[in-house]
Amino acid sequence: MTRVELEPPAWRLDVEWVADAIRSETRLVVLNNPNNPIGRYHPQERVEALYDLAADNDAYLLCDEVYRLLADDPQLPVASLGEWGISTTSLTKAYGLAGLRFGWLCGPPEIADAARRWKDYTTISPSIFGQHIARQALGEQEETILDENREHARRNREVVREFVAEHGLDWHDPVGVNGFPTIPKGFADACKFCRAAVEEESVVLAPGDVFGFDDRFRIGFGLPADELDDGLERVGRVIEAHATE
Repeated sequence: MTRVELEPPAWRLDVEWVADAIRSETRLVVLNNPNNPIGRYHPQERVEALYDLAADNDAYLLCDEVYRLLADDPQLPVASLGEWGISTTSLTKAYGLAGLRFGWLCGPPEIADAARRWKDYTTISPSIFGQHIARQALGEQEETILDENREHARRNREVVREFVAEHGLDWHDPVGVNGFPTIPKGFADACKFCRAAVEEESVVLAPGDVFGFDDRFRIGFGLPADELDDGLERVGRVIEAHATE
């Protein structure tokens, strides 16, 4: 596997870097859009350029799109771009129905058939109850659910945005419900900051070194508003306590 890194502060997807990384045996290019943990939503024209690059090399472009519908103006799914596009998503993120464990793949028939056979092999008895709720969520309730969740994400994003600014942190303003801010002053690296948050205030954050950046941390803000407010207050106490040491 060859990885093409995104770099701060813009976290720009460089299609030329991907072109340089493609080898003769490459059959799949994988993209996460909007990105996790950064929340970067790569623009439509760049995704289309990446699709053309993959297709020109007889490779599929697989895009994880679980946060796509949380955008105010969602882009086209990669599967709609042509026979080399594959989209995967679920009810977990944009729909807020993680407990159903329900997702899907859209792509060329040969890929969808292979995925279906593998799913049948690995999952003996999927939840009928979950499928029943999923059918309702994807039917007449879909727009209501998505509108409410977009508004919820906007509210929580603004709260975290204010928190980031208040504490002098930096991030790429995200789409979705994850952000990737820099760690506060007073901490040597992300692990030390995240360990302090969980040990001192019982708040779980993901240290950025697991994503390759030890000066950042991932924060998820899709939870209920009162829980987010309480969690940020606790993290704020950790930051203030170590700033005075």
